[in-house]
Amino acid sequence: MSGRRATLLIPLLLLLVYAVALAAYPAIANRVGNALIIVCLGLAVLFIIQNRWQAFRLGRISGSNFVRAIVLDLFGLFLTIAAASYLGKLAGSWLGASFGNWIGVIAGLGTAFVVSWSGWRVWGRVSRILVG
Repeated sequence: MSGRRATLLIPLLLLLVYAVALAAYPAIANRVGNALIIVCLGLAVLFIIQNRWQAFRLGRISGSNFVRAIVLDLFGLFLTIAAASYLGKLAGSWLGASFGNWIGVIAGLGTAFVVSWSGWRVWGRVSRILVG
């Protein structure tokens, strides 16, 4: 299996594990969800480092640029997660109260996806300007 397929497969498998845990054992779903968040954040940090490591290893960027790029990428990741979580919760709770829980969940996920996608694209441009 190629690295790209594995990268796409890992989050889908983690989501499946969470869905099964939620359906089968609702009492432990919160703990499983927290563990999955930690695992996913750890994977995101590893992928960010791996993305910059190749350029550092080939000598295209210096050590200080390598560290600066990773710090900026991590800051952008956590800023995007915070904005997506906050705005997704607002949209989900507002529409959930008006039209039902499922509509709220779908609206929250959709809003979080749009915010994270657009935020990550904007942060990528900012990072390229700052790091070079």
